[in-house]
Amino acid sequence: MDATSTSAQALLNSLQTQISNQLTQLPTLHAQLGLPSSALSDELEALRRALVATVEGQVDRRRVEVDEWMGRCDAVDKECGKLGRALGSYAKSAVGVTTGELKKVQVLPKRHEQLQAHQEKLYHLYQTRLEQLHALTARIGTLSHTLGPSFYARDVLEPTPATDDPDPSAWRDVTPERFSRLEKELVRGKTEISRRLAHLANTLEHVTWLHTELGIALPCLDDDPLSLAVFSPELGLAVRPFPLPKSHSISSLAQGPDPFAAPPTEDARHCGRIFAQYVARLEEAENESLAMDADTLGVEGVEPTLGLVAWAERVKYDLEELKTRRETAIQAMYDELEVLWKRLGVDEGSIDEFVELHRGSTGETLRAYEDELARMLELKRARMGHFVENAREEIRALWDDLMFGDDERGEFCGMLDEEHTEELLMLHEEEIARLKDERRTKAPLLAAVRRWMAICGEERELAAASADQSRLMGRGVRGDPGRLLREEKMRKRVQKEKPRLEQELRNAIPEWERTHDRPFVVLGQRALEMVDEASGGEKENKKRPKPNVVPARATTPTAQTQNINGKRVTPSSRTASQASATAAPPTKRAKITPQARPPLSSHNRTASAHPHPPSKSASKSKGGVYSHLPRPTSNHASLGIGHPTSNAKAQRERIPSNVSTGSTRGLYARLSDRARRESFRPRASVDGWAESVGILGRNGAGWTGWVGIEEEDES
Repeated sequence: MDATSTSAQALLNSLQTQISNQLTQLPTLHAQLGLPSSALSDELEALRRALVATVEGQVDRRRVEVDEWMGRCDAVDKECGKLGRALGSYAKSAVGVTTGELKKVQVLPKRHEQLQAHQEKLYHLYQTRLEQLHALTARIGTLSHTLGPSFYARDVLEPTPATDDPDPSAWRDVTPERFSRLEKELVRGKTEISRRLAHLANTLEHVTWLHTELGIALPCLDDDPLSLAVFSPELGLAVRPFPLPKSHSISSLAQGPDPFAAPPTEDARHCGRIFAQYVARLEEAENESLAMDADTLGVEGVEPTLGLVAWAERVKYDLEELKTRRETAIQAMYDELEVLWKRLGVDEGSIDEFVELHRGSTGETLRAYEDELARMLELKRARMGHFVENAREEIRALWDDLMFGDDERGEFCGMLDEEHTEELLMLHEEEIARLKDERRTKAPLLAAVRRWMAICGEERELAAASADQSRLMGRGVRGDPGRLLREEKMRKRVQKEKPRLEQELRNAIPEWERTHDRPFVVLGQRALEMVDEASGGEKENKKRPKPNVVPARATTPTAQTQNINGKRVTPSSRTASQASATAAPPTKRAKITPQARPPLSSHNRTASAHPHPPSKSASKSKGGVYSHLPRPTSNHASLGIGHPTSNAKAQRERIPSNVSTGSTRGLYARLSDRARRESFRPRASVDGWAESVGILGRNGAGWTGWVGIEEEDES
């Protein structure tokens, strides 16, 4: 029995003794008073009720106190639970005790005291984490101003409640998971900032190069703020196009919209200032010999906002559009000049020098091409007869390429007109364009026909050589030990190539004729009939008995292609007498190798892919097609490039005349390598003849069928 039970029993025993002593006196007192018997029972019942009420009242008062303490403990416990949920795993790891353990304390005031101490620890920890959370959120908010409002979600920029309680004073989520997410978002934002800075630096570098390429002055920090924000409708800030002359209609292609259609805005001035700082920073880094390969060089400390990045992109786009317009104009003028240069007989070295001297897309380059075109057009008007004659030479060369017969050549009546006018020249130019187009459509078949003719010629030469029996008994100086080996290799090649070529022609020619709805004619005869006649003649020759005649000694055949002119011929070979008259006894063994293709000029403008010698008309002009023209004293003057050396050097360096000689010259030196690599140079017109006729194979090697005889030592 515990102490509490003993105390209660002692109290009951004591009360029982006292109540018994007192109650024994009560009947005597009632009798003396003459009270009725019912009065005693009433008083005893009242005493009982009073006693019970007193005891119960005391118990109730204590019960109320217990309930009050329980409520206090529960309230503290509830707050501790909210703090625990807000802190997450931080709560247990930092405090080391849970409210569940504290609930086991039976003494309510003590439990309440311990719960309050636990709550205080959690609250201090929460305040610390909340300050850290606010600092982290503030850093993310700072990044958000640069990255834009759409980069981060709203719950990242604002502290979220630990529960779904909408009360703004509710505990905020400071769990490790929340910190982890915010740290990841912070890293993501910093990565995006770095990426944008690198992209911005790259874009501004390209914009700087476009300034140098277009001959536009770079901004300087000492310039007027308004000059840093030259406005255009497309950009918000753009660059004023270089002023261009109006002497030729082609200039309209290089003109952009009015760059001063609206005043500059504050944002445009700010962006222009950043670009000027970028240029100055590049020059400073170069002067101090700092690393020039940093991804963010020149944009340190710059906030790459969406507006700034978009501004740089728009400037880049506008400059590229201006560059494209100028290059289009230059290319169009070059295409016209190329024909004029060719007609006037300007040598390729001078053309290359002019093109190399006027590289890029500056206004000076555009004006140089315009001036040269105007000068060439003036020369064209002064030498119209010469232009017409040169056009006729090109037409004759195209006739030879197309293997036209006399009837086809005579269809062009302009060759007979001696009144040299602009209209006659236009007629010749149209005919040249038509012939080039026809050559392009016939190129593969023409290459196959020429190869077939060459094979037939080799076959005839082999037949003539095999009839010479004396070649087997050659002695002394005229002996050729490797002759029979070369003949055998050539014979195998003819036996392999000729049937294949004939089959290809029989398959390809009808298809071409169906596509173009006209016969494929070569040298005035339908090519398919020519192949059939040659095959039929070969069969007839095989049926005839060989004459018992030993012809003169023939030379070993060579794989040279005959130039064929005339109205209707078939492949033929030299006679044995002709061969023996020109041949010399070889002293070395022949080696069969692929025939080298004709060399191309460095600029690839006069690429020749004719497998046959030039025609008579072309041979007249070989080595000096336009030698009858008066040659200028200077090739530079002929092309209008007789500028002083200093100006030419400045043009090659791409330094605009209006650029200060101060800080930006080092920047131009830095960009000189890129300018040399990427400066615009007009493309020469290539009609695709060399590639289309099959002179070049798929891998750049010569046609595998073309072979020649190369001498090699017998050792």
